Amino acid sequence: MDARLASSQRRDRSVRDHESSRDGRQQVTPGAPVLFVVNPASAAGKAGRQWAQVETWLPSAGIPYETAITTRPNEATDITQRAVRESRPVVVAVGGDGTLNEVVNGFFHNGAPIPTTSKLAMVPLGTGGDFRRTLRIPIDPQEAIGVLRTGVARRLDAGCVTYQAADGSTAVGFKNKPMTVGIDNITHQLPKAQQVVIANCQFFGGGMQMAPTASPTDGVFDVIFIKNAGKIETMRGMNDFRAGKHLDQTNPKIELLYGKRVSVTSPVKVRIDVDGEAVGFLPALFEIQPGSIEFITPR
Repeated sequence: MDARLASSQRRDRSVRDHESSRDGRQQVTPGAPVLFVVNPASAAGKAGRQWAQVETWLPSAGIPYETAITTRPNEATDITQRAVRESRPVVVAVGGDGTLNEVVNGFFHNGAPIPTTSKLAMVPLGTGGDFRRTLRIPIDPQEAIGVLRTGVARRLDAGCVTYQAADGSTAVGFKNKPMTVGIDNITHQLPKAQQVVIANCQFFGGGMQMAPTASPTDGVFDVIFIKNAGKIETMRGMNDFRAGKHLDQTNPKIELLYGKRVSVTSPVKVRIDVDGEAVGFLPALFEIQPGSIEFITPR
């Protein structure tokens, strides 16, 4: 595989410059209410039904809490922003990756982190679950809520993305399109690119380990080019993508780079997905926010 660096030096996988695990520190203390931000519509209402079951035993779990139920898109962001400005101790995203994305957005204002002591956590209900795979957050709700007591707070990177708003149109998958990608002031011309993946976690697309070396604590994006690949060729390699083995092979059509600031443009219409949601179209700018959120994870 042709693997090159967009930044000045390769990351040391054994070093996490801004990761801070606070061993021995109880994340949820008596009298400090946890705020659960629940998206009941996730997975066609499955998350709401699961949360109703959780609330049958949650009051006896010994965790003081409050619940905010969302009723419209992006409401989780508004709720979280208010909580973060008040420095509520813990804000928990309850739902899938889309819900988590909205809650994460609530920790920021105009692309900058809001000063706060609030921490973020997740109870994965609904669809997606790609982020929780990277951090090993349990899929079982009771175990995930248990992490609030037994877990550690780690400083994680967040990605800030600016893009052209969606207009309701659709895009065709697997079609190669010309793209220009700038990574930390180095420009890459891709005459035919099927995908450009910008990741700070390993999984997307419902369990595809597309960026097996990505880490949310290393301060850079993993940027993967899939160049001039056909639909049949891609489908044949799907098992490798799911297992994260596509980077282990010598394939001139796959290229891995790293960078902190990534811009992507195209002379044609290209859709972009963010955390599993189709949000808009190119041009787009991706910027890393190193260590900008404290996230409670398993030890």
